[in-house]
Amino acid sequence: MRAEILTGFIVIVEISAAIVITRLPPTICLTALGGMSVINMLLITIAGARLTLLFGFVTNVGNVLYAAVLMSQAMIIERFGGRAALMPVGMIFGSLVMVLIIGQSIKHMPAVTGNEMVAAAVNAVFALSARVVWASFVAFGIVNALFVAIYGALADKPVALRYAAVAALMQALDSVIFYGISFWGLVPPGELATAMLTGFAIKAAFALLTVPVIALVARDTRHPCVACPLIH
Repeated sequence: MRAEILTGFIVIVEISAAIVITRLPPTICLTALGGMSVINMLLITIAGARLTLLFGFVTNVGNVLYAAVLMSQAMIIERFGGRAALMPVGMIFGSLVMVLIIGQSIKHMPAVTGNEMVAAAVNAVFALSARVVWASFVAFGIVNALFVAIYGALADKPVALRYAAVAALMQALDSVIFYGISFWGLVPPGELATAMLTGFAIKAAFALLTVPVIALVARDTRHPCVACPLIH
């Protein structure tokens, strides 16, 4: 049950941080929500290739983190509008590029005598991270663009229904893209399919848990949700 307990703890931390951030002044709130997305994407890049057992099913450790990214995007749209949701995108892509370039540079630095074990561990992390970075690039680029566009286009619908439906759809798409790129050829097909389904179930459950948080932000905001200008 250790994985389940730790996953629950991460969920509590993510939701609590989001609630606190939404109570900050607007400018700080927007920056903090963007920073929260960047931190979660960097954590996915570093640890996203690690698989674990959750409720008896194989999945990767980054599912809750990615679900939290979409939660942050929904909060930004509700409070500041669709155009503001584009700000974290540039921050995330810039951060991922830096991780890829600097990580690979570190990986190819020669190790000194006596430090081989540490160097091997670091090299293993960045070897996996490169593939996860590309998976994150593709998955986040496609899923985020669709999420912002569709979520904004449905601004006249009840916020709880809109967020739950769009988040679930985007989580399914993300699972297919991210797992396909990150683990294809590294994990047996049957295990990969199980990981995809489990990952989707975890992210969808997180979305349902955060529906009240998104509804609270939508109720309290002075900036009503507006359709993303990219779709006009």
